[in-house]
Amino acid sequence: MAQPSSPHQHEIQILISLLDDPDEKVYAGVRDKLFLYGSEALPVLEKAWESTLDEMALRRIENILQGIQKESLFAEMNTWVATGGSDLLQGGMLLSRFHYNGLDESDAIRQAGRLTQDLWLEMNPKHTPLEKIKVLNHVFFDVHGFTPVLNPAPPITELLIHEVLQRKKGNPVTLGIIYLMLAQSMHFPMLGVNISGHFAGAWLNKPIQSLTFPVSVQLVDFYVNAPIRGVVFTHADIDRFLDKHDIPPRPANYVPVSNVASVRLLADKLIQVYERSSDVERYEQLKIFLSAFE
Repeated sequence: MAQPSSPHQHEIQILISLLDDPDEKVYAGVRDKLFLYGSEALPVLEKAWESTLDEMALRRIENILQGIQKESLFAEMNTWVATGGSDLLQGGMLLSRFHYNGLDESDAIRQAGRLTQDLWLEMNPKHTPLEKIKVLNHVFFDVHGFTPVLNPAPPITELLIHEVLQRKKGNPVTLGIIYLMLAQSMHFPMLGVNISGHFAGAWLNKPIQSLTFPVSVQLVDFYVNAPIRGVVFTHADIDRFLDKHDIPPRPANYVPVSNVASVRLLADKLIQVYERSSDVERYEQLKIFLSAFE
């Protein structure tokens, strides 16, 4: 589908035509004016990038494109957080788009849609909560074949949600977020829980739309090891796990967290990857990006 024309397309084109001027002051002024147009300038810049032969102008167009995309992405993340992060797929894809500037989301959206449709076809309104989890596990693990990769130093492909949707295998945090996304698409009252670094799900006895945070642990009916075959467990099982590993039983190990906090956990994993790989630019940019979560 063709991009709609910008109402300021002519002015943007004139500015772009000045990007081959060797004067850095001229370039700085042009760049600043293009940034003011924001995402409206992106289609015009992309078209210019495809047809520009001048190396300096090409490099400048690329820098401006990336800068505007990052600013637009930051604004989207702020909006997603401010509105409660109800769409987990959107939150996860914002991180994918951070890593791959200008990433096309359509494939990931289609794959998530197929998951949701397959689960919907299997559901029965008379199912109990445990029966619903059983059906969800069947669709997620058996039909679609999602598999966790227990890698202490995961590569980026095991963390980004669009990659895991395509490959059907990935880090337990990403897998857990996709599992929760699928559950929430069916209006299951499920949220994430961070059990001392182990991501799981919590089934609540109250709709998540009516919750205020922090959530009382009394609202949890049971827990689900979302990344590992969806095994159901209890508060007492967490007690035993923490005791076995000499971990203090802090409330944070039992209490469900918001979708925003779940995506923040994934973002922290990405930061670790950038730190390990000495990707200083992305490391610093993501730190700034995550100020939206504060």
